[in-house]
Amino acid sequence: MKNKQLGFSLIELMFVLAVISVMVQIKIKADINADIFSQAEADVKRTMQEIGNIQAAASGYLADTGEYPDFANNCNDAITVLKNAPTAYLNYITTTSPYNTQYITECNTTTFTVKVKSDKDFAAPYIAAQYPGSTILAAPDDDTSASSIPRPLSLSQFLSLDGSRAMQGDLDMDDHAIKNVQDIDFNGQDLKLGIGKFVSMGSVSFNSLTSTIDKPDCAQGSITGTAKIILRIHGITTIVGGSSGIRNVSWSASFIELISAQQWRLSTTGLSAITGVAETFCDYGSWNR
Repeated sequence: MKNKQLGFSLIELMFVLAVISVMVQIKIKADINADIFSQAEADVKRTMQEIGNIQAAASGYLADTGEYPDFANNCNDAITVLKNAPTAYLNYITTTSPYNTQYITECNTTTFTVKVKSDKDFAAPYIAAQYPGSTILAAPDDDTSASSIPRPLSLSQFLSLDGSRAMQGDLDMDDHAIKNVQDIDFNGQDLKLGIGKFVSMGSVSFNSLTSTIDKPDCAQGSITGTAKIILRIHGITTIVGGSSGIRNVSWSASFIELISAQQWRLSTTGLSAITGVAETFCDYGSWNR
């Protein structure tokens, strides 16, 4: 009797190894593509976060000073101003994007814009689609996105105060007066004057772990609102500790402890230094007189 063949022949083994080799190459290529996409997504998300940080800092600077940073030069050097202002608004941001390009700022009387050059195949279209107020520049600059925020409107843009309106009937101003106005015309509509839920009472800078902030006077005639405070942190230094380095450090900061009827005191944990601005408000609930 002829011997029966046991196992695979050499040709069969070579075929199986070839199939396995192709599958391994496909898996390696898929893993590489996944890593590349993951890194690209991380870069574009970091870019959008830094655009938001620059815009938020410019808005804070506008609220504190009445104009955008470096407004006289169309905000071309806004980032430098924000990093070096007496109260630094951008202590820890780099001026270079993940694409090794510079963040470019510009502004006018109505908008503040951050431009960044990335790539036209993924990052620029992603930013334009995902980040509010963003567009892609026209070719040949279609690898650059421009993200703009509007300047907040002032009261004068809502009300016409030219002194030429006619008004009939009585207007109770509660012992206050409108001066130098001849006529106010509301076309038969009622006008309800008063104070809304929140009234901003201003900003106070602080740069110490033992800072105190005075409570605002929230008395309006017979109505007294509740004094409230919001913390906006510009810079911190943490207390380093633990065997895991910075990953084992946690910190917090807030104006939570009332040390008298007229003041708050800053309370922190895990910090050795802090700078920022405290925004104070009066909360009048639903009252509107």
